[in-house]
Amino acid sequence: MKHLILAHQNDATAMRVYTNLVARHNTSEVSIVTDEELVFAQSWRHEITSGYKQTTIQLNNGRMLDNEKIGIVFNRLRGTPMPHFEHAKKSDREYAQMEMYALFLSWLFSMPGTVINAASPQGLGARDYSLYKWLALGSQAGLPVREYHFTSNSRRYYQSGFEPWKLESGHEYRINNKYHCRPHILSRQPVVYLEPDPVQTSRVLIIGDRVIGDIDKQHNGACVALARRANCEILQLDFGLFEHDWKLISVDAFPTVSDSVEIEAIVSFMENNTSKDALS
Repeated sequence: MKHLILAHQNDATAMRVYTNLVARHNTSEVSIVTDEELVFAQSWRHEITSGYKQTTIQLNNGRMLDNEKIGIVFNRLRGTPMPHFEHAKKSDREYAQMEMYALFLSWLFSMPGTVINAASPQGLGARDYSLYKWLALGSQAGLPVREYHFTSNSRRYYQSGFEPWKLESGHEYRINNKYHCRPHILSRQPVVYLEPDPVQTSRVLIIGDRVIGDIDKQHNGACVALARRANCEILQLDFGLFEHDWKLISVDAFPTVSDSVEIEAIVSFMENNTSKDALS
């Protein structure tokens, strides 16, 4: 099979890409497989030795996935559902999920062909970075980004004009809820001050070296550079207009794509990057 799409159930973007590919190729050359089909597969054979990598997966519907016969993978996986451990103890369920996650990760790394949005220890389908990590990467790539300050002392920035947000605990420091009191009386705790909301937003989609969307073309090179830093062939960048400047405000490695031009671009990218070695 030339084209394999890995996705969760009800992934409309994956289905649009699959439908477009099927219209252009023989159905035997295109396949879409869900995360549940993988975890409920009849059998896995995953072998990695010095100089040799081979995986075959027998799905319950009779289909066989063979790494050596896959030309390109559009990877939309985000996790490993384990419904057969739903009633197990939490520790056992988490252990099973970690083991299956490790198997998926090793399998995707062993693919001889191209994997779009390759797996990494930070995520099966792409790196699951926090907003602030994405903004830092965007700045390193040369993009103007929304300004922010991290602090454990809210009094330090209360006159900055930025808006204080409470942070959830954990390594990703995601925004929990906005404070509704004067910043200078906030207690000493982790706070992020964000530049006020933009007056207008715009979205661009990176597909390989192509940038689709309404943004100043002078930023195209930096947009592609950010995608490469993240090892993502497909990446959505959201920009906001702050007074007279457009700045990066968020990044999505699992964009919802419905525009026909963008779907066509993804399909063309897959066709142009299909590994011939994997098909030989």
